[in-house]
Amino acid sequence: MKRIVIWIFLALSYSLLFASHLVAQDKEVEFRFEVDGKPVRQKFKVQLDINGKIVEAKLSKNGFYVPAEFQDCTNCDIFTVRFTSKKYVLAFDGVYRKNLDSDWVLGIDNKPFDADNTNTSISYENVSVIHYLNFRPKDDEIATGLTVRYLKDANAQTNCVKVKFEVDGKEIKQKFKILLYVNDKVVEPSVSETGFTVPPEIKEGEEVKVRFLSGEHDLFFDSVHSSTFGTDWVVGVDNKPFDKENTEPEEPAPDGKELSKIYYIIFLSKKGLDTRLVMKVYK
Repeated sequence: MKRIVIWIFLALSYSLLFASHLVAQDKEVEFRFEVDGKPVRQKFKVQLDINGKIVEAKLSKNGFYVPAEFQDCTNCDIFTVRFTSKKYVLAFDGVYRKNLDSDWVLGIDNKPFDADNTNTSISYENVSVIHYLNFRPKDDEIATGLTVRYLKDANAQTNCVKVKFEVDGKEIKQKFKILLYVNDKVVEPSVSETGFTVPPEIKEGEEVKVRFLSGEHDLFFDSVHSSTFGTDWVVGVDNKPFDKENTEPEEPAPDGKELSKIYYIIFLSKKGLDTRLVMKVYK
């Protein structure tokens, strides 16, 4: 009789744990996309930067499911989220874990800008477009949001960074675009066939987020030090089987995920040792 009771207790405990895991894993964030206040149908890929690891979220009918990696993460109170479609790329830093309990409104605001997306203490003379992400709580809490000002200004630019792009070690010669996320602004520097000019927004000692777009490739690096803008870059994509230089030191993959591909930048120093920045993408 005691054995039966113990087995029943263990079975119930396991069922409750399994059920709670499923509930946590199936937590859904609903979002809609709009341009200039009008709803626009667009199929987005949603990626979350969780402590330097880019994890692609599973999509639902009306949004996306929160990745299971959040369940065991004790220091994921703030993260970066990126939305990518065939036509649009939007990224937001400083999203709070509590925002996952809200419905999201993702949007693009062109001139003339909506007053809700502007700040009277900031000049918008050189701003071409604003990206925003609004959080609408399901309870009675006050709605909040994030805005990113998108600048496109090639004036007053300084030195040039030479860029070589490669896939699996083979150089790819095709047009590319660079986006630099500096605080709450997105700056698109002017590019040439061999590199890009460094805009004045890049100041010494700052960490900058960098997006590299070329053809079907969309690479995102969440922490590039300003000092590396004085070097030449080798930007690359590494598919399976991975180069050992990009996988060492080895680290375990998040639960239920597999290492899909690796993005990297090799900073070619003109004075000392070369360094490498690696971003691992899990699916």
